[in-house]
Amino acid sequence: MELSFDPKISEQGKVQVFTDDRELKSVTAQKLFDLGAVIHAKRLDVGDYILSDRAVVERKNAGDFESSIIDGRLFSQVKELKDNFSSPMIALVGTEFERINPKALRGAFISLAIDYKIPLFFFETEIELAEFIYALGEREQLLEKREIKLQFARKGVELWERQRVIVESLPGIGPKNARS
Repeated sequence: MELSFDPKISEQGKVQVFTDDRELKSVTAQKLFDLGAVIHAKRLDVGDYILSDRAVVERKNAGDFESSIIDGRLFSQVKELKDNFSSPMIALVGTEFERINPKALRGAFISLAIDYKIPLFFFETEIELAEFIYALGEREQLLEKREIKLQFARKGVELWERQRVIVESLPGIGPKNARS
């Protein structure tokens, strides 16, 4: 899937958001529109709100977050986010967790932060989330002048990366020497 932000819209100082079409009726999408964002609705393979080639937000409410842990969906979604974006984020709306053990919940939070290096942001309301997404879009599109073209494809490990790992594993060779 290839997505392109319209440079004419950016020149007008407007934030553009690729939004998964299943999110269009959400309060978040409505508020983004009210804030002046230009919404591009598409069925997204990864994430719910795309703000640049590196920034994507996966939105979950507390119940959906619990369900995704229970059915094992969470970490496959997280892997897809990491494979396609350098700065993915998970936005959690609401904090009423009822179906999952607090230890399991903490374990998921820790795994997201430590194992996947994905920040988890908590929002009380969808409106707060929309304001966050809008500010993120401003930063990615208007404050930093970067050409943005998105293309989704699975990333493979590059040959040089595999070679470096092999060399690093030799006795007495560390990462610095392996890079040399």
